[in-house]
Amino acid sequence: GSPRQGEFDSAVQKGSVKECVALLRAEEEALDISKEQAYKMLSSIPLELSVDNEQQQQVLTSFIYSTFRKRGLLRGFGCTPATPEYLPCETKEIDVQTLERTTGLELQALTPRGSQFTWQAAGLAVCATEYLVSQQLGLDPMVVIPLTAAAFLADRVLVSGAVLESIYRLLFPKYKSKVVQHEAGHFLIAYLLGCPIQGFFLSAWDASSAGLQGQAGTIFFDNDLSSQMGNNKVTRTSIDRYSIVVMAGIAAEAVVYDQAEGGASDEEVLVSFLVGLIPPWDEKRVLNQARWAVLQSILLMSQHRESYDRLAKAMEEGRPLGECIKAIEDALPEALPANVTAEARARGDPSAGVVTVSSAKGVAKGGGGPSGSKERVEEIERELREKRSLLASVEEEEERLREKVSEVQKRSSEMKKEQEEAPGASTGGDGWGDGEAQRLTEVLLAAARKKRAADEDAKRKKKGEIGGGGMETQVAAAAQTRALAEIDLEIGEKDAELAKIEKEIEQLRALKKD
Repeated sequence: GSPRQGEFDSAVQKGSVKECVALLRAEEEALDISKEQAYKMLSSIPLELSVDNEQQQQVLTSFIYSTFRKRGLLRGFGCTPATPEYLPCETKEIDVQTLERTTGLELQALTPRGSQFTWQAAGLAVCATEYLVSQQLGLDPMVVIPLTAAAFLADRVLVSGAVLESIYRLLFPKYKSKVVQHEAGHFLIAYLLGCPIQGFFLSAWDASSAGLQGQAGTIFFDNDLSSQMGNNKVTRTSIDRYSIVVMAGIAAEAVVYDQAEGGASDEEVLVSFLVGLIPPWDEKRVLNQARWAVLQSILLMSQHRESYDRLAKAMEEGRPLGECIKAIEDALPEALPANVTAEARARGDPSAGVVTVSSAKGVAKGGGGPSGSKERVEEIERELREKRSLLASVEEEEERLREKVSEVQKRSSEMKKEQEEAPGASTGGDGWGDGEAQRLTEVLLAAARKKRAADEDAKRKKKGEIGGGGMETQVAAAAQTRALAEIDLEIGEKDAELAKIEKEIEQLRALKKD
């Protein structure tokens, strides 16, 4: 043992994670750590979400998870690598029929319905209640209701809708259970795939209290993916791991309730991520990846059914992070499913190729589809047409000016030669005079001003979120937004070229005067 064991035990008891990590780094393998101490340290990880502390926080969290994993204290963490050898479904191409047949769920069940209508219903219920109460108290409902609407608006702006969500939870108790099941899906799958988890929020109020603008969520990260994105070299394994974790919330809701409601933002994040890769993924690949990822999530939850049940229960009871992880670990089977799958495939066992979900719907008992409209996509298409037309006109003007510059250069060379042969001779006459130079310069500047004005107008139009009636619409919108950015870049390059031509014209004018 280490002479500093007592110091370490005391730091764990106090919940001083940074002190514990410092001792672990210094003493390496000399310190003894029990499972209870490991779970207590995990529960003591500070959830600091500020940008300034983000990197330091992730380094600290990663060290804790990796140390505990190496010591065999976290058997489940990273027990399922996101590679074909270990994942439940070996096939990469997943069509709708395969997805429905394997999961026992219809595609519609895996398409989040969104909660906008439900929130509207809650708002109407509150207004109706206020109306009745106001009449009973002798108050004017037309005064009370607008004041409440103003309060809800302030709630949305200041605390991300936490107050309204709290009221909604009272009116619809099942909503809390759905949030729990949804976040438990993200939590479990991230843990199994080896993504360190910093914490979770089950309400907008909790998130707002921690300084996070948003609704419920699970805070996890992927060191490999972050590093690869920084170098613009993202591996397929990292893409697959991230995709499965992102789609796990939708998968959990669909399995438990036969219909996903939350998850609109999850789909949007996945689409934006895939379309933003270099080179960008097209619609067919994005849709296949989404089907493949949600299938893997469902199958993994089926393999770890008891862990999922216990995790969801611990989260609903408000247990700290370490106890939630303990719930997963305590329910892990002796032979980890991923290892069993890999060994079977290594033997060439054909039954290891695809795992079906005979009992998936028993995963648990308790929980967003794209939002927006096709009109937004049509608006982007119009912007694309306008910008392409603008780009073509700029290119046409550029070519015309280049031809004119070439002509002027040729004429200037001839005039210079004439001057050398006949000193004192006039350089006016049929040459390119100051009037023509000024006219071309004005044309150039007018074209540039027109281009900039059209560009700014297009940017002003491009406001609001991009959405659609389904994931196909989201993919189209994301691809078009990327195309807009590429055209903006190309127009910027043309703008620089026009400025260069303008400079050449000025130089030729100066040469003409000389």
